[in-house]
Amino acid sequence: MKTNKLLVKTLMAIAIMFASANTAQAQFGNIIDKAKKTVTGTAEHMVDKATEKAQQKARKKMYEIVKKKVLNGKQMPEQPWPMSDKAVKDYTFPPTQANPYSITYYVYNLPNESPENIAMLRDQMTARYKANQKILIAQEAGLFSQLGGYVSAMLNEVEEEQGRWQAFYAELWQRTYILFSNYQKRDINGQGAWEIIWKPTDISCPVDRTTYWIYEKNGKMGFFDINGYGAYATPADVKFIKDEIARMDGIALLTEGLTNEGDDPNGNDKYEMARLHAVAVTWSNAVKKALANNSPENLEKQPMPKAGSLNKQFKAKALALAKNDDPSVIDVVITSNTWDIKREYGVPKHRVIYGYVIRKDEVGKRASKRSWCQDYQGGGKYGGLRSFGTGTESFYVK
Repeated sequence: MKTNKLLVKTLMAIAIMFASANTAQAQFGNIIDKAKKTVTGTAEHMVDKATEKAQQKARKKMYEIVKKKVLNGKQMPEQPWPMSDKAVKDYTFPPTQANPYSITYYVYNLPNESPENIAMLRDQMTARYKANQKILIAQEAGLFSQLGGYVSAMLNEVEEEQGRWQAFYAELWQRTYILFSNYQKRDINGQGAWEIIWKPTDISCPVDRTTYWIYEKNGKMGFFDINGYGAYATPADVKFIKDEIARMDGIALLTEGLTNEGDDPNGNDKYEMARLHAVAVTWSNAVKKALANNSPENLEKQPMPKAGSLNKQFKAKALALAKNDDPSVIDVVITSNTWDIKREYGVPKHRVIYGYVIRKDEVGKRASKRSWCQDYQGGGKYGGLRSFGTGTESFYVK
């Protein structure tokens, strides 16, 4: 997989979506200004009505030409919301609020969308995208060359819509890339019939406090921790996993039937939408198999982390801090033998010790990576111990 190119395309799509959202409005604004100049001695609302009428007339004229000469007499397909100027993107996942015009929220909320509604949105976006492509091809062929300023406004709108289409599918790419990125691909027939070839540690599935890795061992698909030990997804974990499966199935449905839409005609990567579909299906099938085999018997417990020389001195304080953050913590093990001094411009800022917090759940005792620090106060002195960071490593212990 060509990671750099994928990231570049994703960023470009997002930039297209947000960098020049008002270009077409500016073009139509020129028409509005001309209309205003012809209306004198009237109230402001009369000017607004006249300019709005001029704008609508310009649009209607252009799309009548499109209907007749580009779409074989058919109306322009309905504009779906992700291709409208209302569409936005969040930069956190999950998003901070339920915005119906956020493509990020839509991807997050896919588990709650019906397959029928997902397929309908896909079909609307595909129809609008293909109609826009016909308009752009007609422009390149010179069909609109004699129509003056009206055409530039329409074409700007079309290009912005295509950019929003790209941004929407870039959001889907971004989600799948987080969960499944380091794989090999093979186009079986050279027309987008992708085979996705993966190995252990390629497919991940995050839950609340850890991440599972999915692969086959001894002929059986299952969940594993980051160290390769067999894992068991608790009922709480299963809720996260089922939501992610539904999300990836939604992505598969949104890309079903797509092939080369959005491909760069001058680029080397072809049938990217078909590949996105294959990646989503492959991930979903593997995780579903692991979930079907999920059992406490799969759990391989590791030895308790070994205490370091700083454990005895700081264990009690670290345990109190951990319990204050999470009452389910029953123990703490500090594994550091020495302080890790963090400096800023050569001056100590704080010093850090590392270890694990131990929680007990319905399966057993689970160790999770944790760190604590003391802030530098000057004169070679440090303050009291405080919580510092939470790691992603988590495993059950004997």
